[in-house]
Amino acid sequence: DGGIKADIKETDNEYVIEAEMPGFDKKDIEVELIEDHLTISAKREETLDEEGKDYIRRERSYGKVSRCFVIPGVEHEDVDAKYKNGILSITLPKSKESRKRSKRIDIK
Repeated sequence: DGGIKADIKETDNEYVIEAEMPGFDKKDIEVELIEDHLTISAKREETLDEEGKDYIRRERSYGKVSRCFVIPGVEHEDVDAKYKNGILSITLPKSKESRKRSKRIDIK
């Protein structure tokens, strides 16, 4: 279906989201946490060039996928995101107190 498949694990201290995102470059993925809403989005542009004896064909396809999760009580300052081998792994430490914040997370 082209969507983002994800597993969410919870421990006493944190939530961990592992999202399958094969074929994307890290620079095309965006992770944003606004209050209790974590959004993962990614865009892809593919170009196909074909040349034959009597024709030239050039096709482009664009795609965008996104997924939103509601994760209450996260310590925004300590959120960590890594992308490796097509898996985006986001660690969200649980907050000692509930705070209203927003933060864009850098992916390593």
